[in-house]
Amino acid sequence: MKGYFNTFYNAEDYFRKAEKLRQANNGLVDKNSQNLYDKVILKSQKIIDNYPQFKYRDKALLLIIQSYYYNEDYYLSLDFLKKLNTEYGSSYLYNYWNAMVEWKLGKTQSSINQFVNLSKNEKNPKAIRSLSFMAASKIYSELEQDSAAMVYMEKAANLSSNKEQKSRIFYDIANKKYNSNNLLDALASYKRVVKNTNIKLLANNSNLKIIQINRQIGKLNNAEQLIKKLLLDESYKSIFSDLEIELAKILFDQKKINEARNRYISITEIYPKSLSSAESMFQLGNHYLIIERDRTKAKEYFSKVQSENAKSQFITVSKLKIKEIDVFNELNKNYITWKDSLSNIHSEKDSVDLKRSAVLYELGELEAFHFQNPNEGLKYFIQLIDFFPESSKVPQALYSISYIHDKNNDTIKSDMIKKKLITKYPQTIYSEAILKSNDEFILDRSIFEKKLVEAEKSMNVDENASILKYTNIALADTISNANMIAIFFLANYYDFNKSNPDSALKYYSITQNSYPKTKQAEFSKFRINNINSFLSDTSLINMYNIIEN
Repeated sequence: MKGYFNTFYNAEDYFRKAEKLRQANNGLVDKNSQNLYDKVILKSQKIIDNYPQFKYRDKALLLIIQSYYYNEDYYLSLDFLKKLNTEYGSSYLYNYWNAMVEWKLGKTQSSINQFVNLSKNEKNPKAIRSLSFMAASKIYSELEQDSAAMVYMEKAANLSSNKEQKSRIFYDIANKKYNSNNLLDALASYKRVVKNTNIKLLANNSNLKIIQINRQIGKLNNAEQLIKKLLLDESYKSIFSDLEIELAKILFDQKKINEARNRYISITEIYPKSLSSAESMFQLGNHYLIIERDRTKAKEYFSKVQSENAKSQFITVSKLKIKEIDVFNELNKNYITWKDSLSNIHSEKDSVDLKRSAVLYELGELEAFHFQNPNEGLKYFIQLIDFFPESSKVPQALYSISYIHDKNNDTIKSDMIKKKLITKYPQTIYSEAILKSNDEFILDRSIFEKKLVEAEKSMNVDENASILKYTNIALADTISNANMIAIFFLANYYDFNKSNPDSALKYYSITQNSYPKTKQAEFSKFRINNINSFLSDTSLINMYNIIEN
């Protein structure tokens, strides 16, 4: 009698240890937990084979079923499920694990139906109903039906009586809503995490997100008050540097520019070699580049990011900023040698003029879109148009000027430039982009072309929402002209507005592969080569393939 109880106790103990390892590893089964599940199976099998009248035989069968499931031996799990059903009949535990196994064996709809039935049956324990809702949510997420996935996830959280499980679910919900730019709902979910969790990591991350969202939606006082409250609580010491970063960003948003700069400097001194100090170095680089227009000092700070912390997410963009500054300096040296001679109209037929018009465009692009100094960028674009009217860069310069006027809410100047572009350069991709965004020019549009117009019009109202619309068009519509324009717009947006080379390369590559015979593909190929060259370790500055005089 005592022997098989000990064997069963050992099986349960191995299972608890395996579960603890799996949950600590975000649900993934590593070698150690796999070995423990194997031991569970051996011990439980011994009981099944040698003690058929054992009181907890059904529990031993369930231990085997679950262990085979987590070790991904789904057919063996299914065999023991059949055995459980034969000996004990159907139960909510049998139905739950049967649905789990069928899901993994590809019987998606059948498993969804079983989970829904389990979750709706109020006679079943709340724990199993919550788990069923959660499983259904994961299936819908795999099927990319995010709305349904979110509904079931919220139902799982509301039913769960386990505070730790509830907080984890609300944290997943909050992250999904935040990533889909549903900030107010995300804020509510992060607050529920803080209310329910005993897990310090979740509490820390959720509080930081609550602060960030309040800052993003303009509730700066709410964010600032929470930061100051947490900075007084030693239990949050592990995120003090992150809180200081957020406070610096709030100061910047409050137009307290010098105070924000000083806060970043103090972070580098108080929290050296941390991720926060590395981000502060990056922000200081931006300050001197954009606010104080000191490219030398900006480069100095950007250069310190990697040495401050090798794991910083700002290393790649800092290297890009350094190269942009180097490129600008070299282009500017070139420009200075001939700018005083810009007194009459030049022709692009002259190879020297061809290079000079390109120099002017690239200087304008860097100033306007990379260094966030649009007024200075305008000067270069206007010089290009005035002195090199035959240049192939003129349509792009006109488009850039109209974009800057749009950002400045000067619709009169913007519309004037757009009309000039459409009239003089109707076959260019820039004219096409304008035509697609204006209902006066094209009457017969597809649904996605209309969505493209909405995305364009919302850019100045809510940039994040606009980008989400462009992304949805790019992902949902794969054959129309709207799709090509959306993808190419995203490539340009991440290239010139956000200085995000990875995303820019992604969308340029899609343009090149999906629309290989278009002008957009030609430009995409050009930018892909330039960006890859620009990111490579080389002493040559060749971003724009401009040869100095």
